[in-house]
Amino acid sequence: MLRQWQRVWVALLAAVVAELLTLALAAASAGTITEYPLPANSGTTTITTCNSSGHHCTTTKSTSSYCSCPATIAPGPDGKLWFTETGGALGYGAIGTISPTSGAITEYKLPTFNSIPVGISLGPAGTAALWFTEQSSNRIGRITTAGSITEFALPVAGSQPRGIALGSDGNLWFTESRTSGTATGYIGRITPAGAITELASPTHGAGLSSSQAGRTATCGSPTKGPTASARSP
Repeated sequence: MLRQWQRVWVALLAAVVAELLTLALAAASAGTITEYPLPANSGTTTITTCNSSGHHCTTTKSTSSYCSCPATIAPGPDGKLWFTETGGALGYGAIGTISPTSGAITEYKLPTFNSIPVGISLGPAGTAALWFTEQSSNRIGRITTAGSITEFALPVAGSQPRGIALGSDGNLWFTESRTSGTATGYIGRITPAGAITELASPTHGAGLSSSQAGRTATCGSPTKGPTASARSP
C-alpha cells in the first residue's frame, strides 16, 4: 500500500512540475523580444535649393547623416505591418513594410526631401492602401500595397499634420499642430478621393505649445467619428 501511495505522489509531483515548466516557458515566450534592423541609411543624396524667387538654384550632395527613425506602425490590408520613417531614404522620408512571419523589410522613398512622415493608418476597406501624414512637406499621402504613392497638399502652409486614423464614415481624419494667431490645433478630414476639410479646435493650445498641439488621432464613436488628443512628448 505504501509503495502504491508513493507512486501516486510521484506521479502528482511530476504533473505539477510539468505544469510549472509549461507556465514558465509560456511566460518567457510572451515576453520575448525580436528586433529587425532597418536597411543602412548610407550613401549620398542630391538636394536642390533655390532662393525666395525660385531662381539661382544650386545642387549640393549631402552625405547620409540621417537615421531611419521609425515613428508609427499599422497593420496593412496585405497582412504586413506598415510604418513611417521620418528620416528614411537619406532624409526624404520613407514608408516601410515588414512581414510578420519572415521579418523581410521593404522601403518606399517619398518624393519630397525632408517630408517627415509621422502617422499612418489603414485605408477604407477594399482599397488596398494606407494613408499617412507628411509633417514637414504639408501633405497627406496615400500608398498602395504595391508601393504607388499619391500626395495631397493641405490648403494652409505649415499645417504640420501628424496623427491620422480611419473614421467610421470611411474618411481619414488627422491632426494638425499649425497656429492661427494663438496656439490652435486643427482637425482635418480627407476623403478617399482627396477632398480636404479642416476644423479648428475650440481650445487654443489646451495648455500646450503649438509644436505639441494636435499630436494624435484615434477612432471614435460611430456617430461622432474619430477623436483627437494633444499630449506632451
